[in-house]
Amino acid sequence: MILRFVLVLSASILSFGSARAAVYSVGADGSCTHTTIPAALAAAESHPGPDVIHIAYNQSYTAQAIAFTTSQEVELAGGFADCAQSAGNGSYTTIDGSGGAAEPVLRITANTGARVKLAYLAIRGGDEDGSDGGGVDFRGDGILEIRFSDITGNSGGSGGGIRAAGTGSNAGLVIGEHVWISNNTARYDGGGVWAAGLEMTMIEPDSLIYLNEATGTVVGGQVVGGRGGGLFLYGGSIDGHARIGSSGFNQTGPIASNTARRGGGICVYAGDDGFATLRMFSTSYDQRSKLQGNFASEGGGALYLYAEDRGGFLIGYAAAAYLRGVDIVDNASAHAPIAWVQETGGAFPVGYSAVFLNDDEPPMPGELPCPVGRPCSVVAGNVVQDGNGTPVDNPLVAVEDRNEFHLGSADVHDNHGRHLIRSRGDAATIFNSLVAGNVLSGNVVSASDGAGVTIESSTITGNVVGAAQVLDIDGDFQMQRSILWQPGRTSLHHSGGSSTSQNVVTSERGSLDGGNTPYVLEADPRFVDPVRGDYHLRAASPAVDFASSGAGPDLEGRARAVDLPIKANRMGTADLGAYERQALLPLVLNGEFDIDLNLWDEVTPGTTSRDGTQNATGAAGSGSIKVTLSDFPGFEVYGAAQCIHLPGPGRYLLNGWGRGGGSGAMRDGTSLRWELRRDGGEACNAGMADASGTHFLSASGSFVRPANPAVIDLAESDWTHNSSITILLRVVDNGTAAPPNNSATGWFDGITLGVEGDDVIFDDGFDPL
Repeated sequence: MILRFVLVLSASILSFGSARAAVYSVGADGSCTHTTIPAALAAAESHPGPDVIHIAYNQSYTAQAIAFTTSQEVELAGGFADCAQSAGNGSYTTIDGSGGAAEPVLRITANTGARVKLAYLAIRGGDEDGSDGGGVDFRGDGILEIRFSDITGNSGGSGGGIRAAGTGSNAGLVIGEHVWISNNTARYDGGGVWAAGLEMTMIEPDSLIYLNEATGTVVGGQVVGGRGGGLFLYGGSIDGHARIGSSGFNQTGPIASNTARRGGGICVYAGDDGFATLRMFSTSYDQRSKLQGNFASEGGGALYLYAEDRGGFLIGYAAAAYLRGVDIVDNASAHAPIAWVQETGGAFPVGYSAVFLNDDEPPMPGELPCPVGRPCSVVAGNVVQDGNGTPVDNPLVAVEDRNEFHLGSADVHDNHGRHLIRSRGDAATIFNSLVAGNVLSGNVVSASDGAGVTIESSTITGNVVGAAQVLDIDGDFQMQRSILWQPGRTSLHHSGGSSTSQNVVTSERGSLDGGNTPYVLEADPRFVDPVRGDYHLRAASPAVDFASSGAGPDLEGRARAVDLPIKANRMGTADLGAYERQALLPLVLNGEFDIDLNLWDEVTPGTTSRDGTQNATGAAGSGSIKVTLSDFPGFEVYGAAQCIHLPGPGRYLLNGWGRGGGSGAMRDGTSLRWELRRDGGEACNAGMADASGTHFLSASGSFVRPANPAVIDLAESDWTHNSSITILLRVVDNGTAAPPNNSATGWFDGITLGVEGDDVIFDDGFDPL
């Protein structure tokens, strides 16, 4: 018996059989109809109509090798303390194959119209010694449905946990709620599950295929199999389909920590006469579906796709994986730990494979659309390394001839390998994605042999790129509505096919357009906080309001082509890169100091700290910045400063909350010092200030925000791309001590810089640079 702490179920749902089913029971007490499971199955099969067999855990079931054939509905349900119980209690009854014949624990043949159900069972110890499944071997034109069960510690030829082979169009494998398929081993393929010629579904919550292994077997000096550590999906004479949308369990993805030679997580394999299609998606925004922590010794840590040569004409993709809202995280392999889309063999092969991560097709029923407010998928922590953890100089994604890889709506970060994508001879696409913070010894994309590469509405920045060029393309290349900011590297090496770059902000433009088109701009994109990985755009970014069209929602599901007031439109209202800025404000960043003092530069060393006990805005305890200095000879101290580039001309309004230190009537004064430069450069400090002023806040013991802000005017004729305002936090000593013993203390919170009105001063088409 296995007790599962996660289950608190009413008696009415402990069995999912028909209310009119004949009920049999197996156990050791006098209320049982049978003492063995095969005897109960035989009785059930002789009874027309649905049957339910209750399996009590008051006796052991060892050395089990149960085989049966059915054409009707039959359910095997564990979790009964004895046969007198009419409803189970949520525990599991163990059926163990250890010590018996070298056979699966359950060998099931389901004819057309049959439906076999397993519930509240722990199936373990199967040790099939041929090519069949270890825990459960299922075949036929019927349906196998499993819920609330463990299939663990089994070994077999193909399908260490489950082998499901369909023989007709009605065949299906349903992995329902809370099914854990773990610690199983296949000598050939499918460490956890081997599914062929049927539709497999795994959509309900709390189900896992994890810690399984497909080892492969040496036959005639060659390794055979070893594919699909978690799942091997095969399409041959009957197509194979899998739909996986389970949330997994407790932040562990549904396909996790499996191992294989190829395809540690999943192998999608199309035979020479069939199609194999995987659809993986999320059904919960709080716990997304994941390909997580899988390993492949040869390649394809998370995904491996292969289509056999069919020697003729093919329409569509023989082996395909469609992923929506799926995270691919922490996988490893010696080659292509994210995905290996392998080339079909043969002199003139016909067999195409493709991976689509968040394509632009509408979601199918049951699939959640991409969320608003965060990326649709995260691709992170994947590493090219061998089984000893030694780095290997291979790509993270490998796309071989006549195959495709499409990466969309993803935050791709902290992956380690040679290239992010290595494509040879066919298509690779990056769209609506952020590629940042990856460590690459080669290029971000390397494409050869005429491989076409398209990059749209994406941001590539902040990566360690070992090669001289960020992109190395031999084939047709197109980049549009994107940001490529990798200072110190040439943007593109292009050696064949056409090349088009349009609506691009970059760190090096000569390799993209020769420096002679209006569509490529070499300028700092002005990210919000690149040091901390925030690649949203500041309002004064040259990438804001740049392009003529938006091409769908941005990486966080928000609308494109948001026209900001006072910001000039270069070609149109759409922003470049992965993110669309949704509003002009805030211009001051981290002006409420709720977490830290990030994005403020300390002017006088040692004078600033965040004080969580004092705040004027936000929730209680959200904090403020404290500026303090003792024993100094002057009368004022400047604590911190922020440089703000101005998105356009206009009347700017500066204000904030201040509180003075000290006691009595002579409290220290707090104020905002500002400096306007018409052309202050990227650091806002080029040349003398063109205008400046001091905006007094408070010399009170409580926070005060002045009723009237400071007004700073910038005329259209004076505005430039590098126009800026620098804000400095200033405290004046109003105490009685004499120099050099002066001391000053003040607090600041809720610093804002607004713009009066919201009219667009520039007409569309005005050149802002």
